[in-house]
Amino acid sequence: MGKVLVICVLIIIFLIGCKNKMNQKKLNGTQDGNSIGNTSGNIANSGSVALKNGWLYYFNFIDKGKLYKKDINDNKFKLSDEMCANINVKDDWVIYTSLEDGTIYKVKNDGTVKECYTEKGEYLNVTNDWIYYSNKMDGGKLYKIKIDNKKRLKLNNQESAYLNVIDNSIFYIAEGYKLHKISIDGSNKYDYDSEIRCDYLNVVGEWLYFSDPTNNYKICKMKKDGSDFQELNSNEGCHFLNVSDNWIYYCNDSDGSKLYKVSINGTNNTKICDDRAELINIIDNWVYYSNDSEGSKFYRIKQDGSGREIVD
Repeated sequence: MGKVLVICVLIIIFLIGCKNKMNQKKLNGTQDGNSIGNTSGNIANSGSVALKNGWLYYFNFIDKGKLYKKDINDNKFKLSDEMCANINVKDDWVIYTSLEDGTIYKVKNDGTVKECYTEKGEYLNVTNDWIYYSNKMDGGKLYKIKIDNKKRLKLNNQESAYLNVIDNSIFYIAEGYKLHKISIDGSNKYDYDSEIRCDYLNVVGEWLYFSDPTNNYKICKMKKDGSDFQELNSNEGCHFLNVSDNWIYYCNDSDGSKLYKVSINGTNNTKICDDRAELINIIDNWVYYSNDSEGSKFYRIKQDGSGREIVD
């Protein structure tokens, strides 16, 4: 009886540990799984990198922004010749846009098959079997298209930016930095308080994180239902927000556009490095960014400020 009790306790501990890991993974917004192609925080920052099964898919600045992948041993392979953005990896497809004209492409993760959609888009969110995007051919309105390119649906009549597809809802910013939400089938549109203005929207867990353009771009958060609005720090000019692992990474214009992080509770505001950082992407414990101090070269640095290096 005693052995059975011990075994049961161990099983319960194991299951709780697995659940906690799953919850943490969901909180971090990781894309190294099967449901989403990249994190909303990365896509809000041009989607320069994505992770899948140990492979890093990335914008290779050294080779004119072309799409590459590399493994942990730094073995790298070119997948396409377009200057790429909005990188999403879903199953064995890499879905991305051309920075030159916004055309949406998909290529097999071994580079063998490449297809071009007739669409031009931004803010690609790939989840389940759909690509959600702001349609550049229709005034930035919200659309979705099947990954297999067999079905396309228009979801709204507003110019839509900073898309965050979370479960069955799409959070987005429309004209005048106003915040909206709509169901993934285009129904149940909800307009948040018009006094709330947002930029660089990240939806993580039960919270919306953003810069407030009406308050000198200070970092704020509020709950998904619009309650509990909070200003998180006093720094002005906070841009390129990316929320990961209980931290908000951002470019701090009040200190020369340097790379900073602050906790999601507004504490421990910390400078990571002196580079003027733009388009901040997060993968594991690395921060990837366009370094405006060095002609927009693509760099990465560990979240503790160590290991700074150029990405090639």
